[in-house]
Amino acid sequence: MDIKATLLPLLGERIINNNTFNKTSVMMWACDLIAQGYQSKHLTKLSQLDRQRHSTVEKYFNCTLEELSLDMPCEEEAVFILAYAKDVAQAVIIDELLPQDALGKFLDIIEYTKNDPRYMDFSKIIMEIHLLNSKKQGLGSGMTLHNAAQYIKEECRLFLAMESLDIPIAERMKSYCNQCEDFVRYTYETTPDNTIMYICPRCHCPDILLPFQQVKRKLIKKYSPVLI
Repeated sequence: MDIKATLLPLLGERIINNNTFNKTSVMMWACDLIAQGYQSKHLTKLSQLDRQRHSTVEKYFNCTLEELSLDMPCEEEAVFILAYAKDVAQAVIIDELLPQDALGKFLDIIEYTKNDPRYMDFSKIIMEIHLLNSKKQGLGSGMTLHNAAQYIKEECRLFLAMESLDIPIAERMKSYCNQCEDFVRYTYETTPDNTIMYICPRCHCPDILLPFQQVKRKLIKKYSPVLI
């Protein structure tokens, strides 16, 4: 078991939560380590947190690292946050976290990172759900109020797949032109009746798929056919 890898999402969540540990997450982390055979005085205390103050949790955590001869990871902040985001997505996929609850956590990430484009598609989902709840037209992603939970789950799966393949963020933001059969950054024109029409900048064809899940599957297949 790579303990450092388990520390990254835990510390990422701490960063998002104003440098305050989530007690439940710390307890689960400690219980997982104990289940793997690790033992220490303060690790046991971390697995049995109740109403301890946050300062006490910090103390127990630091003592646990010392007892297990572990160094605090020295990574860039974005590395911790990404590890936390991936942990949230994985929890949705294995049904440990409800899709709607995951959206709240991604929203916290988006707000903290000041709209990092890596996570903005989850913001679009939140926006579309709001539109659908208001009886307004959605964004054209194919999501409905009926399939929203499954759509969010699939978004988490695609997110993890793109991360595992290290697909550049700029590529993830592209649309797909059916005429060119390639990924492009669409442009748009306004028709005489004030309707926005998305077009390919190369062939000027309006047969464009916007960067929703269908396009992401095509992109993942381009980088690694075995994942789709």
